[in-house]
Amino acid sequence: MRCRTELQGYSTYSCEKGHPDKNIYHACRHRSCPACASRKQTTWLNQQCDRILPCRHYHIIFTLPHEYLALWQYNTHWFTQAIFKTSQQTLFELLADPKYLGAKPGIIMSLHSWGRQLNLHPHVHSLVTAGGVTESGNWKSVQQEFLLPIRVVKCIYRGKFQALIKTALQAGELTLPPDKTAQQVNQLINSLYRKQWSVRIQPPYEHGDGVLNYLSRYITGGPLKAGQVVQADAEKICLNYKNHRTNRTQVMTLTKDEFIRRLLLHVPEPGLHTVRHYGLYAAACKARDKLRLQWPKRQKKIAFSSVTPIKCSCCDVVMKLVFSHYPAWQKGNSYIKESNPKYGEGLVQPNVQAASLHFVPP
Repeated sequence: MRCRTELQGYSTYSCEKGHPDKNIYHACRHRSCPACASRKQTTWLNQQCDRILPCRHYHIIFTLPHEYLALWQYNTHWFTQAIFKTSQQTLFELLADPKYLGAKPGIIMSLHSWGRQLNLHPHVHSLVTAGGVTESGNWKSVQQEFLLPIRVVKCIYRGKFQALIKTALQAGELTLPPDKTAQQVNQLINSLYRKQWSVRIQPPYEHGDGVLNYLSRYITGGPLKAGQVVQADAEKICLNYKNHRTNRTQVMTLTKDEFIRRLLLHVPEPGLHTVRHYGLYAAACKARDKLRLQWPKRQKKIAFSSVTPIKCSCCDVVMKLVFSHYPAWQKGNSYIKESNPKYGEGLVQPNVQAASLHFVPP
């Protein structure tokens, strides 16, 4: 809400011909800000284009059963680590089997915690190469049209997650909801062995760009898009969403408190990575670099323009940055980029009065 307003601070640009200065308010750079997310989205996509290999890819979605949602809210960090670990181990274990592939693939995983109505719906999107590197260092492609038998994937994923949560419960690593006892949670775990867990494997893509584009919209933009807000007042917020059952856009009305509650469900903990790379796509994988030398180099298909220079409205000359002012709650202080008689001498001006705030940010 304070993006590009006086509460965010400002930078002053000066014209060398003496025309009036121009103040530009700072952007917030928050991941959920519609105005700031576009550039981050493009930057992330370009980084991934440098990483992924020019081969076919599969898109796999691992979903957590909704019976675990109450536990998730009290143990978000543990469940995030668990769903990444079990999904990655399931794919690596099965693809290492010569019956299916017998090689190590490249995997990019992204955690999404929301559904289309901003409800809690944790699931992991996985971009998986249709092949991998064998122990001898050679590339081996998937021979059949499918990557893995879906029923086997579901059983392995369910078994690994269930074993992990039972161990954590016995070790006292989980915080239980106030209305649940350890015995009730244990009964819940046992009942989920009889349920078929949701795992979906999409048909293969000739490249991974389509899935990367899909992931980037959520990785850098958060669960809510500005265009979804149809109407808002002091009491309620109206949002549009696409109903996946009817494939039609519908309008949902939430109270102010319910809207905030749902939105805050999806704020990631500080330092908790929601995008992870494994196998050939791990940062330190040398096998990927060797393969890249053998295959044609990928071309970046996404480009963004550089920062638009600030020009004087009187003479159209590019203005120079002479002063930046940050609010007291931000790291850093106000400073002068270069000596200027209007702002004083020296490179640092520590005595600048901090911007007055009408609220205390969290």
